[in-house]
Amino acid sequence: MKKALQSKTKPRKPPAKRTAQLGTKTPASANSGAASANQSELARRHGVSRETIRVWKNEGVDLTNPSAVADRVSKMPGRDPSATAGTGESYCDARTRRMSAVADLAELNARQQAGELVSLAAVEDAMAELGSELRSRLLSWIGILPPMLEGLDAARIQAILREKVTDILTQIHENSPLKKS
Repeated sequence: MKKALQSKTKPRKPPAKRTAQLGTKTPASANSGAASANQSELARRHGVSRETIRVWKNEGVDLTNPSAVADRVSKMPGRDPSATAGTGESYCDARTRRMSAVADLAELNARQQAGELVSLAAVEDAMAELGSELRSRLLSWIGILPPMLEGLDAARIQAILREKVTDILTQIHENSPLKKS
């Protein structure tokens, strides 16, 4: 009987991993961490992908210069050059500005519901009515004043005109469309 040949194979050891000393970064991990977070933040802030940020970095764009990044964003197809070029507004600043605008709008809506604000159309209508009333009263003087003023001296004419103007303004004030609510 023949014995089967048995080979003595040793189990293979996995290759030894290189481990960096504590406190150092390996070349592979040197680009991770803060740099990746900054690139992610830049991508989110400017509405582009992280890959686009990496391409710009490889092309030599200074990613720490907000106007350089904004300039690249403005040159992208479909972007308004005047909207982003050189603004350098951070995401945090834009969000703060938006939150402030939302709060202002809510305050205006609350004041309008409380009756503290009047619509522009209502003010325009009231002013048109006021102007129309004033015009009609002044035009009515054409037939009334000349006979009253005939032969009077300047001082007496001024006194009569002052009295008539005061009378008209008082009547308009008492019946003002601005007082209607």
